[in-house]
Amino acid sequence: MLTQIPGATVEVRNLPLPPTYGVVMPILNRLGIEGLIDEKCPMKRGKHLRHGQVVVFLILHLLQAPHRLPLYKMDKWAALHNIGLLLGCEPAALNDDRIGRTLEAVGEAVSDIEGELVTRALSLYDVPVRYVHWDLTHVTFSGAYDDSDLVAPGFGDGALHEKQLHVSLHTTSDYGVPLMHETLAGNAQQAPLAGRYIELLKDRLHTNELVILSDSAGVSYDTITCYEKAGAHFLGPLQATPYEREQLASVPLDQFVPSSFTPMRNKDSAYSLYDTQLTIKRQRKRKSKRVRALFVHSATKHRADRLGRTKLLLKTIARLSFISSQLNRGSYSKFDYALKQLSKAIPEELQNVVFYDLQGGPKAMRLRFVVHWEAYDQLGRADGRYILVTDLQDEDADHLFHVYKNHNCVEARFSGLKTDLSVQPAWLRKDARIIGLLAVFVMALTVFSIMGLCSERAGIKGDHYHKMTPKQILFHFSIVTMYVTRLYINDVLHAQEIKLTERQQHIIHEMGFPHPITHLLPDP
Repeated sequence: MLTQIPGATVEVRNLPLPPTYGVVMPILNRLGIEGLIDEKCPMKRGKHLRHGQVVVFLILHLLQAPHRLPLYKMDKWAALHNIGLLLGCEPAALNDDRIGRTLEAVGEAVSDIEGELVTRALSLYDVPVRYVHWDLTHVTFSGAYDDSDLVAPGFGDGALHEKQLHVSLHTTSDYGVPLMHETLAGNAQQAPLAGRYIELLKDRLHTNELVILSDSAGVSYDTITCYEKAGAHFLGPLQATPYEREQLASVPLDQFVPSSFTPMRNKDSAYSLYDTQLTIKRQRKRKSKRVRALFVHSATKHRADRLGRTKLLLKTIARLSFISSQLNRGSYSKFDYALKQLSKAIPEELQNVVFYDLQGGPKAMRLRFVVHWEAYDQLGRADGRYILVTDLQDEDADHLFHVYKNHNCVEARFSGLKTDLSVQPAWLRKDARIIGLLAVFVMALTVFSIMGLCSERAGIKGDHYHKMTPKQILFHFSIVTMYVTRLYINDVLHAQEIKLTERQQHIIHEMGFPHPITHLLPDP
């Protein structure tokens, strides 16, 4: 819009900005991520784009609206959102080659970068560290990665993927702040990593008082041995043997003590605990281990287990009925074939519940099957139950259960890693670049976690819950296009303004963040 006034030319420009930068930049600046990257990944002096600027740009993109772009289109996003107003660079400088070189540099210095970033985050935001959550997840890839030592076939979510890698992540129990991660080969297993990770964590956090919480893949006879040798404690679900499942099922439900834990998303769910000791013995292991065990009963899981078993039984009966109807026809006229189909029709869980009898000769077969309801009812004794094991003998059982249930925090972080924060790694042909990309993801997760920490400590109420999650904060900033309105007189910047919604103003004020306009630079 151009307006003529005596002696001057007035021009007003409305420039779109990255939608969520108003709640991302304050944390990036306080953590000093740009300077940290420049320190750990030094470059030759000059006017070229620095690695720290590229990383800040990538984090801004990761933590914006849901529509992420492939890395080779980043320069277009930078131009559309006037990234020069934040970083002082031309959008064209953020091309895929430049981003790739930054990721490679970060990948080669990832341990030093992360160690310093963790120290800053824990200190600046006063995050307590004793309970540490640990999980391993897979990230799938597409394209040709034949020369990669990381991208390999492996299992994830119960399926075989031709090209994947694994990411190990440790976070704090409070707020889920990342403490340590490692990019691993796609066929890596969790248990052998436990001992080395404990030593690395103790060195990074300068403490010997750590309690490692994990899922069942991270709690086994071997990992417990590693925890004992390293002087760390553990808490997590046990992959129970038939004997241990029988121990779990044998305790009457009226001996379980109600827990005070109530899930935020399911207020009607109820948990109860039975505190006991359990001897763990595994094949090929000479010594048994005596551990404290919390037998847990979940009312929600109880209903789900019962329903699942009922569906399984009905499916089995339907399959047997189908086989019966097909007997003496086609392939089912052969006794051996029919017997083979019957053996596959009974799932392992129902082997002692459903029995069949195939009689008669070829083309004259008859099938009888029966359900032993008493055995079926016996299966239900363990409905809704699972076992948590720990070496913490003196801590309150209900407190330990509360701590364990926070494990969904690290799982939520992984969910963000693979979905909400996803960027298509379409051209990452070097392992160092893959490692660098995952490192930037974890930096973005650090900012994301701290955003939630600031919100919770400020007491900001959420749209549906008692607190506003970082995902909701990002939503409130991404649904409204953010513009800076700049007033120029005779080509000289005279004034600038950013309009915020009432909700955005409230969030920034309560979290103690400066107004977004303070992050802007002069004209790029």
